[in-house]
Amino acid sequence: MNNRIKILPTWSMLLLSLTLLISGMACSQDKTSHHRDTQVEAEHHEQSELTGSITVASLQEVLQNSSAVNLIDVRTQNEVESGKIRANAFHFDIQEPGFEQNIQDLDREATYYVYCMAGGRSSKAQQTMQKLGFTHVVNVEGGLSAWTEAGFPLE
Repeated sequence: MNNRIKILPTWSMLLLSLTLLISGMACSQDKTSHHRDTQVEAEHHEQSELTGSITVASLQEVLQNSSAVNLIDVRTQNEVESGKIRANAFHFDIQEPGFEQNIQDLDREATYYVYCMAGGRSSKAQQTMQKLGFTHVVNVEGGLSAWTEAGFPLE
């Protein structure tokens, strides 16, 4: 009976140690899983910003912080003659039959900010570009109308 009493606490300690070890591993896995989920959410958020839309105020900040910004104006030639957000903006009229052909040579991995007069045509251009494999296309909310209403200059 004396030997049995000594064995029972040993088994109890072994069982307790095993339980704590398994619990610790589960907690570690939860932290790793949570970190992975958080990283995926951050990447998704970043991606949605690169394929979503941007306000004219936010675009103005982007333009102030970088000289290498790819703007695409999808308005008609007559509309473009009244001015652009930036003089060096690409011009591809979304209403022209050759729109898809005209953008074929652009880098599909670059980020493009697309605008029109009010946002409708640029949204359509964004969708077309995404279908063609462009990964970072951002629609300028409100287009040139919102830009000028905010008091930002044309070039």
